[in-house]
Order: sequence, then C-alpha cells, then structure tokens
Amino acid sequence: MRLVLCTLASALSFAAAGCGTELRALDRADRAFTRTRYDVAGPLLASLSEASSRFEPADRARYSYLRGMSAYRTSDWRTARLYLGLAVAIADLDPGTLDESSAEKAAQALERMDRVVFREGYSAAKKAPSNAFDPESSGKAKTPARNAAQAPESAPQDDGDDE
Repeated sequence: MRLVLCTLASALSFAAAGCGTELRALDRADRAFTRTRYDVAGPLLASLSEASSRFEPADRARYSYLRGMSAYRTSDWRTARLYLGLAVAIADLDPGTLDESSAEKAAQALERMDRVVFREGYSAAKKAPSNAFDPESSGKAKTPARNAAQAPESAPQDDGDDE
C-alpha cells in the first residue's frame, strides 16, 4: 500500500512539474509573440500542442490565441482559423478566459480570413500578404510583419527566452 501511495505521489509531482514547465514554455512563446518573433513563437507553441489539453481554460485560451495569431501573421491561415476559432469558442463558453482586446483581435482576424477564404478559397488567401488583414493595423499605416525571412541580417537573434 505504501509503495502504491509513493508511486502515485511521484507521478503527481512529475505531472505538476511538467505542467509548470509547459506554462513556462507558454510564457516564453507569449514573450516571443509580443516581440513579433513569430518564427520563435510558432514552434514553441506547436511543441505544446499535446500539453494544451491539460491547461486551465484561461491558459488554453491564451495558447489558442497565440498559436492562431502566430499562424495568422505567418500566413498559415488553415492553422490560424483553427486556433483562433478555438480561442473565441473558449472565451464564449467561459467569459474572462481571454482579455477583451485579444478576443476582439481574434474575432476580427477570423472575420477577415473567412471573407477571403469563403469567397476565393485558400489558394487566394495564401497569396495575400500576412499584414493585409492584420487587426492590429486597422486604422494605422500598414507595416510589414516581421518574420525570419524579413529580419535584417544584423538583427540580434533571440530565442524568445528571457531566463
């Protein structure tokens, strides 16, 4: 009996430690996204795909939003529509899990992608520049999204980790 309890306690502590590691990775991805390092944020978020099902609703909504917007900004509209749709659905089912600004940006991005995709299909959407439908640039001058292909040669490389 004692052995079973020790094994169970060990398993729970590993699960808790793993979740903490996954949340730290989510925070690193969030920082990379904030710095417009979508080339760093995207793979970090993709690596959390399986773990995201164990996140609390607020972290799951944040994960879905970040993954969707990173894909959106790199013109991967199939992935963007999936994860932004999830983020909006989580926010609708559990209000407060996603801040208003993020929920609004996600809804705007979905609306703009849907307009193009339903009218012309994904092939037309792939031709659109990633910043053509950027919800953050509505009302502002359009500036190109920064990604790995557009980063200047002299720009310092950042792995997205501040630690």
